[in-house]
Amino acid sequence: MKRLWICLLAFALLTGCGDSGDIAVTTVYETDDPPRTALTTEWETYDPSVETVWCILSYEGEGESLEYGAPYWLDVREADGSWTQVPLAENAGWDAMLYTLPSGEKQAFPCILSLFDYDFSGGGTFRVIKEIGEYTAAAEFTLTKGAVISAETPYGFGPMEEVPEYGDPAELSAGGAVVFTEAGTENADAAEIFLEKVSLGIPCQLRTLQNYYESWPMLIDVIYDGRGFLWRMRTGGEITEKRFSYIVTDGTDVYLSNGADWESTEQYDSTRRRFCCPPAPAPSWYPRRKR
Repeated sequence: MKRLWICLLAFALLTGCGDSGDIAVTTVYETDDPPRTALTTEWETYDPSVETVWCILSYEGEGESLEYGAPYWLDVREADGSWTQVPLAENAGWDAMLYTLPSGEKQAFPCILSLFDYDFSGGGTFRVIKEIGEYTAAAEFTLTKGAVISAETPYGFGPMEEVPEYGDPAELSAGGAVVFTEAGTENADAAEIFLEKVSLGIPCQLRTLQNYYESWPMLIDVIYDGRGFLWRMRTGGEITEKRFSYIVTDGTDVYLSNGADWESTEQYDSTRRRFCCPPAPAPSWYPRRKR
């Protein structure tokens, strides 16, 4: 898994600085040809309190890169199953920007709901529509009261302070945390997803728990807000926190640092960097992926 983390990190450093959870896969195309572009939403279901839905573009075509602008629009599904375009709010619009999407890469953009003249508090099913080169793609999402992703829990995790000191590792893993115990590592993919989202500039959170039943459990949150990282750790009932600007690697592990690369990070003592995700005690604990 470390090898994949480092590959994702390299991508993040090239493109700029991604709670875990699988990226939604609902995709609709307005073409009969095999689609080479895809548009997805970060999550499939949100609480109506959310203000932004992050969308992810990908392109697997051959030849030249695709070019696209900032505009997108939004449809709402009616009771009869038809779609109606949601009007823009007064004075809403987009900057005149042109973006380039090379083949084999992904890019992300926020769908800001306040740009539209619509009352989202009642929920419903919507789709973001975007023209990408010669393609028109759409990604559906649902607003449902009580969904995990909400204004209060934008990354799917509640406050660290609300987690019991000896919380059930299986429950934390099911809730999206990476869990290290004597039995092994659970939900390791959450760290990979976090790093991918960071590389796309999507605000997100990684939660890890280390509980070897020999000392106090160690609960760690890494929160990426689109600009930097907040690291928080709770152990023995005490919470400490620190801010970092970058993710770096020494070629083996991935760290949070205020040095822009590993060379500058080495100038700091070990107390001024933190593991992005703690390594397992034994390399054999990391899941091996088929190539």
